[in-house]
Amino acid sequence: MRPKLPRIVFAALALFTLSGCSDYHVIKSDVAISPAASGTDSLPLIVGVKVVGQSLSGGFIDMGPAFASRLSGARLFKTVLYPVKPSDNPAVVLEVNFSGKHVGDSSSFAKGFFTGIFLFFPAPAVEYEDHYISTAVVIVTKGGQQLKSYSAGSDVLVESKLFASDADIQRAGVTVSTNGVMDRIIAQLYNDRAFFSGLYSESQRGK
Repeated sequence: MRPKLPRIVFAALALFTLSGCSDYHVIKSDVAISPAASGTDSLPLIVGVKVVGQSLSGGFIDMGPAFASRLSGARLFKTVLYPVKPSDNPAVVLEVNFSGKHVGDSSSFAKGFFTGIFLFFPAPAVEYEDHYISTAVVIVTKGGQQLKSYSAGSDVLVESKLFASDADIQRAGVTVSTNGVMDRIIAQLYNDRAFFSGLYSESQRGK
C-alpha cells in the first residue's frame, strides 16, 4: 500500500502551484504617442466636439467626455465645447466616431483544458492574451462642410494568469487602450496646428 501524501505537503504544493496565478500585465503593442508640449499660446478658436457615432463593447464606455477633456487639456484650442448646444456658435466642429472592443484569447479553452488535466500545476506558466482595440475618426467641419479628417487606433494586449480578476483585466485594458487612441488622435490635431491657425485667420477675415 502506497503511503498517503501528508495534508500539509499537499497544501504546500497547492499553494506553490497557485501562487502567481492571479497576476496580469499590460503590454502596449503599439508605441504611445502623446501630444507634444509647446510653449505657444492656444489658438483663440472656438471648437465644438460632436460625437456622431460609437460602437462600444467589452467594457468600453462613452468616449466623448474623455476626448473633450483631453483635447481641452492639450491646450491647442482656447475653447472646447462639449456637448455642443443649439445656442453655441463654434467656428469649427469636430465630428467624432469611436469604436472599442475586446478580443479574447482564441485558445483559452485549450489552455484551460490542458491546465485542468494536469491538476493546475502548469497554471503559473500558462498565460491568456486579451486584446482591447479602440479607434477614433475625427472629421473637421465648418459651416457643415467637411474640411479634413484624422484617424487613429490603439491595440493593447493584456497577458494574464488563470485566476486573475476579469474585472481588473478589463479595467486596465479599456483604460490604456482608450488613453492611447485619445493621445494619438489629439497628437495629429496638435501637429496640424498650421491648418487650424489658417481656419482662425479665415474666421477673423470674415468678421
